[in-house]
Amino acid sequence: MITYISAKFNYVIKSYNPEKHVSVRYHSMHISTAHHNQSVAHKEISAFKQRPKNETRIETQLVSHNVALSKFNAKDLRVETTKGVIEMEVYVTARVSYKTWIFRSRRRTLKAVCTPVMINVTGNSLDGFQRVLCKTRL
Repeated sequence: MITYISAKFNYVIKSYNPEKHVSVRYHSMHISTAHHNQSVAHKEISAFKQRPKNETRIETQLVSHNVALSKFNAKDLRVETTKGVIEMEVYVTARVSYKTWIFRSRRRTLKAVCTPVMINVTGNSLDGFQRVLCKTRL
């Protein structure tokens, strides 16, 4: 039996630049969400610049339309749904460069993994918001 998932995932990702004189340019950004390492939705974010001492909020909605789940994931998703909470992962990959005064760095790949992201799927889903710290690698 093949099970499919169709859902909308609303995420807010905060990026903080603590440097006084360095700005960060995000040339591209790819955000995806997965259930036990199986990708179910993804989105590309357009380029943007983050100024020094700035916190940038990236509000995004990832949509999955009839994504086929593996047998294990389908069974696990049904169990989690009956409990009222689904465990997801969020992956962020971005191409970034840094600029200070006249110096600009080469482009580098920034990777972030946010897990576990617990999503409340009960009747009152507004109670399900939580903060998850992400592990980053540059």
